[in-house]
Amino acid sequence: MNRQYILARRPVGLPTAEGIAALGQWLAEGRIAHREHVVDRLQNALDAFHMLFDGRNTGKLIVRIAEVE
Repeated sequence: MNRQYILARRPVGLPTAEGIAALGQWLAEGRIAHREHVVDRLQNALDAFHMLFDGRNTGKLIVRIAEVE
């Protein structure tokens, strides 16, 4: 009986250390840009949640509840 096994070093789809390092470098160099859509105040969190489903947000949606000092 012939049995074959496929062994992987890591699960498929998980980023490698080299890939993460390259992405970090590209982000620092400005070769990759990301968008953030910031909604202020916790009172607006429900509206921000609805933005996820009706397409009003652009990029990562963040609800800012306090200013960082």
